Amino acid sequence: MPAGPTGQYRGRIAPSPSGHLHVGHAQTFFIAKQRAEKYHGELVLRIEDIDIQRCKPHFLPDMVEDLTWFGLQPSEGYGTTTSVHDDFVQSKRFDLYKQAWKILYDQGYIYPCTLSRRDVEHALSAPQDTSHTASQAEATPTPTATATTTATSGTTNIPNEPVLPAELRPDFVRAT
Repeated sequence: MPAGPTGQYRGRIAPSPSGHLHVGHAQTFFIAKQRAEKYHGELVLRIEDIDIQRCKPHFLPDMVEDLTWFGLQPSEGYGTTTSVHDDFVQSKRFDLYKQAWKILYDQGYIYPCTLSRRDVEHALSAPQDTSHTASQAEATPTPTATATTTATSGTTNIPNEPVLPAELRPDFVRAT
């Protein structure tokens, strides 16, 4: 059972306001609602609006209305009376994401990849081999004191302690 920081189940639904909700949303949300009820947990509504080109804020009121009509009342998140709406709208949290990325980058956990999308697609379609290649060397970060990379296997060893400060760690899980 996925659990939040209190040990209680916390699932989430996270539609994108790029249009009106449809039957596929209803099915996914219904399953998430059933899971939250089964585990006597909470269901969080988060708005996935980081695709600025496609997402339009004018769809948000309709989304909340449709969810209410469907009988889905999230216990926390956007559109509820118990939450600060901006805390559950991804585009309002860019500064937090940048802070998290900076921490991960500074500690050597993430790094820029020199490969193009075409190179990555080609590598994924090729037969997989565990031997070291030039492409792997380009994409392998320099080992740091807190994270080491084994170039021949492409695996990364991550320390047991949390990398992100508590205030930057998500306290919900995907409910799919």
